Amino acid sequence: MPNSLPTILVISALAATLPLGALSGRPAEAATPDSSGLYADYLAARFAQAQDDPTMAAEYYLRALERNPTQPDLLRHAFMASALSGRVEAAGLARLLPGDTLAQLWLVGAAAKAGDWGSVERRANALAVDKLSDDPLAGILSPLLLAWAEQAQGRTDAALAVLRPLAEDSRFRALFALHEGLIADLAGQEARATAAMAKARDVDGAPGLRLAQILASFDARHGRQAAGLQELAQAGAAAPEIGLVLPALSRAMALPPVGDARDGIAEAFLAAAGSLQTQNDDRRAAVLLDIVLALRPDLTAGRLLGAEIDEAAGRKNAARLTLEAIAPTDPLAPLARLRDAGLMAEAGDTDAALAAFDALARDCPQSALPLIREAETLRAKGQFDEAIAAYDQAMARETKPNWTLFYERGVARDQAHDRAGGEADMQKALDLSPDQPLVLNYLGYSWAEKGEHLGEARRMIEAAVQAKPNDGAIVDSLGYVMLRQGDIAGAVRTLEHATELMPDDATVNGHLGDAYAAAGRRLEAGYEWRRALMLNPEPEEAEQLKAKLVPPPRQSALAAPAAR
Repeated sequence: MPNSLPTILVISALAATLPLGALSGRPAEAATPDSSGLYADYLAARFAQAQDDPTMAAEYYLRALERNPTQPDLLRHAFMASALSGRVEAAGLARLLPGDTLAQLWLVGAAAKAGDWGSVERRANALAVDKLSDDPLAGILSPLLLAWAEQAQGRTDAALAVLRPLAEDSRFRALFALHEGLIADLAGQEARATAAMAKARDVDGAPGLRLAQILASFDARHGRQAAGLQELAQAGAAAPEIGLVLPALSRAMALPPVGDARDGIAEAFLAAAGSLQTQNDDRRAAVLLDIVLALRPDLTAGRLLGAEIDEAAGRKNAARLTLEAIAPTDPLAPLARLRDAGLMAEAGDTDAALAAFDALARDCPQSALPLIREAETLRAKGQFDEAIAAYDQAMARETKPNWTLFYERGVARDQAHDRAGGEADMQKALDLSPDQPLVLNYLGYSWAEKGEHLGEARRMIEAAVQAKPNDGAIVDSLGYVMLRQGDIAGAVRTLEHATELMPDDATVNGHLGDAYAAAGRRLEAGYEWRRALMLNPEPEEAEQLKAKLVPPPRQSALAAPAAR
């Protein structure tokens, strides 16, 4: 069974509900709950929370709190829901939770926004001393917040003294070194900033987009333009979507990433939110992003992260609203446009999505990515010839051959019934990346379907299974080629395993039915074929399944020729 490459160049995880809550001035939505009693309100709140509706959850939690105002868990839930929905009550609730990291960070954000640096310093020190039940989030953020509070009050040396030991010997030394460099740079201490930024570069692999922006800006503003461009190029090589914005980022390198302590604290909260998001802690990440955008509404990296969290949680409309808030002139605006077009396509508005991809391709002629996304959308819509043309244009923009594009165009050609063209593209993809399981599987399965090169097809698919043993589609392909070779027992075993990995796939269940039929297990075969029909097979596949379920004509013994 062939499996398509998921969206080739997926934008990583810049993510979720960007709740621009109480700090950032987002109005709360009206809610009209109708319930009575503490437990009724609490259960209604939990249900709203489970439905990802923080506005209603906050309303019910606050009603429950009126009846039991000192219950700690209720306070925490009410604070979280109020923060996510932009309720003004969030600040008051946070003050009632001195042992809760997130609540105290919320108050730090409010103090920083108000310029109350003495309060920021006191709360940062409290986070560091109490460690708030050893919450790692407090351990990471407290020295960063303290350092920026010191800097805001004109005590640069004290700020750097907080961070320097952590930048030398800490699990998160690159993060602490980065903020040490930002503070030194802001204070005009170039030598200290240069040394700290060198430590910040000491990360595994290429820097992420935000780190690359900061390092490139530092280099460019200190006369190292080529080094700054190299920082951006390294990030672009590791994440192809960054290539979409490289020209704009290169032009904006001279802009300082941080203008004051408030900006620095926003950067610290952004880093923490990104870390929480990678750990699937999206709700806490969303609260921190609210603080980020309250302090710095123009920090586009925060909005992109917020949109990704919303998208991952299924809040597509919220994600689009977050993206729409990004200024068209922002260097990262093309990334927002790309994601917005993808959300249109997912919502079924394919014509608008295709127009958006086409416009982005014209505006960013150096990037193949909009054309790739356009081709994927056309393929999903069944417009295979148009998809092939878009892949052709994307390939023309690539500076070196890309196996994924040959693979994707090969799939489109195969779907357009250009079997020879599809096979040629798959062979080229294999030449470029000989061990790619997706290509080995697709080409091997297509040969098995045609009954060609069965030995080679099995060898290729076995190699794909070895690379991805838990991929049900590839295991199904192996079972299918075994069946075509006449290895019935092996096919049954393998296809049974494939249905364990992919129990709700019509093709896999249909293949298992075929194997049972070949083994003489007609009753079990019929069960699998009927199950496959319930799993929304393609129309042609459905007709084949129905034909298999028609019993063979019975032959009368009287009609048989007499034995002689």
